[in-house]
Amino acid sequence: MNKKPLVYPYIAWIVIFTVIPLLLIIYYSLHVTVNGERVLSLDNFARIFEASENPRNGENIYIYLEVIWRSVRLAAVCTFLCVALGYPIGYILAGKEFDDSGVLIFFFLIPMWMNVLLRTYAWLTILENNGVINSTLAFFGLPKQTLLYNDTAVILGMVYNFIPFMILPVYTVLKKLNVGIIEAAQDLGASRREVFLKVIFPLSIPGVISGVTMVFMPAVTAFVISNLLGGGQFILIGNMIEQQFLRVGNWGFGSAISVVLMFMVLLSVGIFSLVDKDTGSGGGDAVLKKLKRLYLALMLFFLYSPIAVLIVYSFNESKSRANWSGFTLKWYAQLFGDPGIMNALATTLSVAALSSAAATTIGTAAAIGIDSMKGAKKRLVMGLTNIPVVIPEIVIGVSLMILFMYVCGALGVGMGYHTLLLAHVIFNVPFVILSVLPKLRQTDENLIEAALDLGASPSSAFFKVLLPQIMPGVITGAMLAFTLSIDDFIVSFFTAGAGTTNLSILIFSMARLGINPKINALSAIMFTVVLLLLYLINKRETINKKRREKNAQIR
Repeated sequence: MNKKPLVYPYIAWIVIFTVIPLLLIIYYSLHVTVNGERVLSLDNFARIFEASENPRNGENIYIYLEVIWRSVRLAAVCTFLCVALGYPIGYILAGKEFDDSGVLIFFFLIPMWMNVLLRTYAWLTILENNGVINSTLAFFGLPKQTLLYNDTAVILGMVYNFIPFMILPVYTVLKKLNVGIIEAAQDLGASRREVFLKVIFPLSIPGVISGVTMVFMPAVTAFVISNLLGGGQFILIGNMIEQQFLRVGNWGFGSAISVVLMFMVLLSVGIFSLVDKDTGSGGGDAVLKKLKRLYLALMLFFLYSPIAVLIVYSFNESKSRANWSGFTLKWYAQLFGDPGIMNALATTLSVAALSSAAATTIGTAAAIGIDSMKGAKKRLVMGLTNIPVVIPEIVIGVSLMILFMYVCGALGVGMGYHTLLLAHVIFNVPFVILSVLPKLRQTDENLIEAALDLGASPSSAFFKVLLPQIMPGVITGAMLAFTLSIDDFIVSFFTAGAGTTNLSILIFSMARLGINPKINALSAIMFTVVLLLLYLINKRETINKKRREKNAQIR
């Protein structure tokens, strides 16, 4: 069965929708307009290092370098805190004293399934001047504190949103550790501290490196969090790119900043990869176990308290968070009676359904073709596939915006639903490929060849032999694509056009105007739907597992 032809359309796809958009970013960064003509120049990059005079004291300040430094500094602090707080969670859950660790890790990951804007918006209700914390302080006669619109609030929002990305890889690596190595160290007289520092932690470094990469990359470009919790007063590199493209209209300078950002991220990934390759009983135990459970409870409280606050205040009669005025369902009635929100919801669900279906089809076919390749060609295609996964999402958004504006301009049409849908398909395809490829490596090629030898057509062999074997990976890819589409804001923000709005864009515009009880109601509904979907998925997996065990016993 010849699978290689399946990869050729995908190569054309990735060249058109990944390579060309990035080349356009590089082109704009290396050109300036002089007398109406584009001229090759490094002026856009030189501007990043230019100094301007501070009107207050007359000193020179490097505005753009300071923004880049602030972005890196906040992302580094966020990453450090995620390691400090997330590693103990992964370590505790992977311990043998927690038989229900699978369920517990599930609860730590549930907030990830909620829209990132809703997760960030939740902290506005807690931190604002009349929010939960300041209202509690006022109740006890204590002075109110300024908790919003500063670096601390931005870092808090980053840690809250990205700490699950640290917990999961650390837990996965620690759960797979060879217990025999740990027991051998203990038998040789190593103390608990020595076992951890000399055995467990060094072996868990790959999980830590993976978590650091997954936290640092989105944190350094988290302009949504800085907009909502920083109030636009603390500009980060993501905000700077967004301003240059959408407000100032200086694509050249915005592209130069994007290229610098890509270089920073790729450099950090390279460094992390090199580090990864180079590392390769009694009453006291009872107290320690209680402390572990207390720590897990506190971290779960940290993750769920903002969501709980949103849900509770969605039933509050008053718009104010300073007092409870009585129970009401009017915000839910207004939510479903708001045509803007309902249209945004319909757009979100239709784009998620259509883009995940298209991405699953394209990604599955591409994965089958890639799996049949070998050597340098396969590494090249996989390298191109990983580009949308590795580079910052804001760079993907602005590069696709430039491409779409060129194409739509040539065709005489505007950006809108069609560009939003296509953009979601583009950034979802790599995740489907990465979900299907592991299953393809586990398939038995002999079964396919046997089916062909027995007279089955290639299409019959695919649908009756190959597809059933890789179906778990296909379903995982489809679910991941659907989830990413619903959660996405940045790519949607740059590619939707003026007349198209999904829930993420609508929530962002509403949140910038202040707390809105209808968003609280929307958050409660979305959280309930997420819990229901995850329950059904988990129930399905449990039923399938029992069925497989029963079939194994029969055999």
